[in-house]
Amino acid sequence: MRKTINIDGRDVKLVSHGATPILYKMEFGSDFFADVIKTAKAFDGATDGENLDFNELTYEDLNQLDLSVLYQMIYILAKSGNKDIDEMYDWLSEFDEFPVLDFLPEVFEMLQQLLTRKKK
Repeated sequence: MRKTINIDGRDVKLVSHGATPILYKMEFGSDFFADVIKTAKAFDGATDGENLDFNELTYEDLNQLDLSVLYQMIYILAKSGNKDIDEMYDWLSEFDEFPVLDFLPEVFEMLQQLLTRKKK
């Protein structure tokens, strides 16, 4: 799956594919699917199935959430879309603003696509 999101006035191409979990593990040493599931659980009470409602997040939800994992996921999707981007810290430092919550639904859609199969 491919998507282009706008971050701080720049178009960033995100790509997810079969190698995404392996690239994530190689880059961060953590299991991609475990991190996706843990992150999704943190947002479980704040979704109506399609839209996130951050007013519905509880302290317990936020306590389960590690924002650095979200940044890692976005980075690996961006790196898959452009192999020439800098290391994560340097790449993130290029942005004055990085409003994760603004483009989180698109990122979640891409992650969900990796976890589910299409009906035939």
